[in-house]
Amino acid sequence: MHMKNTVILRHLLKTKALHMPSATPEPSFASESGPALAPDFGSKLQKYLLCILDQVLPVTNGSLPASETELQQLISEKNQLEAHLTLLAAPLDLLSEQENTAALTRLCQPLYQRLEQLTQAEEVHALFARLQQDLPEMILQVKALTAHLRFSPLAERVVTSQSELENWYRRCDHVANQLDRLERFGVNIQALENRYVDLIIQVGELQETLDRHWIAVA
Repeated sequence: MHMKNTVILRHLLKTKALHMPSATPEPSFASESGPALAPDFGSKLQKYLLCILDQVLPVTNGSLPASETELQQLISEKNQLEAHLTLLAAPLDLLSEQENTAALTRLCQPLYQRLEQLTQAEEVHALFARLQQDLPEMILQVKALTAHLRFSPLAERVVTSQSELENWYRRCDHVANQLDRLERFGVNIQALENRYVDLIIQVGELQETLDRHWIAVA
């Protein structure tokens, strides 16, 4: 988005066209009719909204930023859109005191939808990256726990491992839910699923090792 739109609105806010009441308004501003607005206040606000809407594109379902540069562009667009909506809030509230702003409010809906999509895309990207990093580390942790149990089959170690095994099953369920969330957004999770299967296999080996040593110490 071009920041010139923000400059335009800031200019309007400084004029009679989009007059904002000051912290200590003039007596006339305190009247029931509210502050006086220029006749073209609403039309100029609509023009500003349409200018922003021309630059808003829908997010492709399942698409993730392919690089750090694309991710930063996505975040930048989200921040600018948030700034636009924040800037629009006061003029819309001001105008709504004197006329019906339903049409302008409807014009804002695609902006809020785009903001939600950008926020979700950012969150999904962060989740995907986190799972990419966490799954290999989780696999190594389970392998280490299994190896330690094989070489230290003490009764207290078996009891501790049983508790840790239950925790790993809960963590696997959590990862499965996260993968489901990514899939609902249409993200290709094949690489993550392969890692998840490896994790399940390792947890299964931990279960088998624990079962053997549980019988031995019983």
